[in-house]
Amino acid sequence: MKRFFTYYISIVLILTVFQKVHCQINQDSLFNVAIVYVYDNPKKAIEISDQLYELNANDLSKQIDALLLKSNAYTSLRDYEKSLEYALEAEKLSSHLRSDFVHLKVLASVAVRYHELGVNDKTLKLLDRIDLLANQIDDKDSIRFVMGNSYAIRGFVYRNQLSCDVANDYFNRALHAYSIYDDERSNGNQSVVAYNKGNCFLSLNQLDSAKVNFILSENLAIKNRAKSLQSFALKGLAEVYTLEGQYEEALEKLVKANDLAKDVGDLVLNRGINKGMSDNYLALQDWEKFQTYFDLYRSNESQIKFSERNTIHNILNNHFSEVEAKKKNLKLKYGIPIVIGLLLLILTIYSMIRSEVKVQRKINSLKSKIKL
Repeated sequence: MKRFFTYYISIVLILTVFQKVHCQINQDSLFNVAIVYVYDNPKKAIEISDQLYELNANDLSKQIDALLLKSNAYTSLRDYEKSLEYALEAEKLSSHLRSDFVHLKVLASVAVRYHELGVNDKTLKLLDRIDLLANQIDDKDSIRFVMGNSYAIRGFVYRNQLSCDVANDYFNRALHAYSIYDDERSNGNQSVVAYNKGNCFLSLNQLDSAKVNFILSENLAIKNRAKSLQSFALKGLAEVYTLEGQYEEALEKLVKANDLAKDVGDLVLNRGINKGMSDNYLALQDWEKFQTYFDLYRSNESQIKFSERNTIHNILNNHFSEVEAKKKNLKLKYGIPIVIGLLLLILTIYSMIRSEVKVQRKINSLKSKIKL
């Protein structure tokens, strides 16, 4: 009976461990699927991230990953406010963990969110914090992926603020950092960086180098089954062909990009494709198709500007709300002590005056006695 009981307990333990391992495998698979959905079906990625957050109620690290996943998905939807909101929520949770790696990962995510909103001063401050924290970590290989993100973000910022030469230096560092990995996140990030490198070479009129990077971006996107990234890369290739005067080849790439982008719903991507279509049909003097795609381009442009105005309006409102909240906190922090201090001062003065009056009365009484 004792042997049977021991055997039974062993079986239960084995099954429990198996269930936990199986559950973990399922969660990891779900997370990897969601990473792909971030680019092609961000709403589905948000749904999965919510599930992962609930499933890991007792694991802060995994909840942080779920929040960062959700933040990335909102970026794909071009809802940068929501994206920042969940990145900041992840930052709050990370303060409860003693993990430099998690802190680095979250800081990089918050930095890119501020860049998306055009708040590059905050972005660079966060990147500087990442560099300081990274210098304190001995195992550099463990933070290589996060540092790749940091280099990529600097590239995005410096491309706008400085030059493409400076930006490409950081893009190369990012690609080198990602190169040791072969997974969905790494392939997706490399595709984005290669696309931005291609755009830099395009602005420098180095068309061959631009083409090489757009092709690399497309191949990585295909490997990752990321339709939106592939569509962006094809749009970039089409721009090269347009500048070379190969309008038919450009349209071939744009038609393919348009087919891939249909289910994505990315206004910025659609705007770029429709503008490319209108430019190339104009060059071929196909006036009807030019007008069709030009109208679509203008519609996309109006929608994006409307969305950007709302975003700026909400950011300003949030900023003013924060300022008012700080004022109230200051009043509570310093106002009450000041009032208490004044009351104490009044009581002290009153006490001193009262004591002085008593002393004076005693003196007067003594004077009267002396006279008598």
